[in-house]
Amino acid sequence: MGHVHIPDTTQPGVLKVTFFLIFNTDYHILEVEKDYSAALIGSSQCDHLWIVSRTPKLPPNKLKDLMQRAQRRGYDTTALIFVPHGQEQIQEELTKL
Repeated sequence: MGHVHIPDTTQPGVLKVTFFLIFNTDYHILEVEKDYSAALIGSSQCDHLWIVSRTPKLPPNKLKDLMQRAQRRGYDTTALIFVPHGQEQIQEELTKL
């Protein structure tokens, strides 16, 4: 688990996260949908990107739009890993415990 803080309150979308008390990384909240249904979160060097959603799956057109916005910001979306979040995936993970 990490510790999160906002190093500059004039930039509330820029977060610093510390893991294991020694490893620091930055997270930038790049864009948030007006209805807060999804967001783009990335690093300042464009080497880490997350597309987060309040639902397990985004509509294809919404996902495509978010990916295009990330590309315009300089992120390589071809390296994205899509993690399944359906009930079947949860059951599969629970059986491994």
